[in-house]
Amino acid sequence: MAKALASTHVGVIAWSRDADPALGDYGSPTVLLNSGGVPDME
Repeated sequence: MAKALASTHVGVIAWSRDADPALGDYGSPTVLLNSGGVPDME
């Protein structure tokens, strides 16, 4: 889906992270696709 959006939008980012909302534990994001004008996540 992110690849399809990249052809019609200026910038697209798709990311994932491990999470355990019950504990409030969230891992670092892993970028799956970064296309076009997307700012750094840091």
